[in-house]
Amino acid sequence: MTAPQFAAQCGIKYPTFASWLASAKRRQCDKATLQNRPTFLIAELDTTVETQHGADLEVRLPGGAVARIVSRDQLPLVVELLRQLA
Repeated sequence: MTAPQFAAQCGIKYPTFASWLASAKRRQCDKATLQNRPTFLIAELDTTVETQHGADLEVRLPGGAVARIVSRDQLPLVVELLRQLA
């Protein structure tokens, strides 16, 4: 899949996606860090499913792990987890 096709699939304009990639390349990171972590994370929302008040939030991670958020108090923990994995 080409970069323009990927941007279209994600519902973003290609110039926006290209600027994100350029920004990521400008960041100063050593090669070992870049090899050991993903440089782009895809998040998708299923808008066809009706939600209920108080419904859990699930974050499915690569490798099959699932982080389930059942309380707002847990949200900062999942945010930090995603930052560490990114």
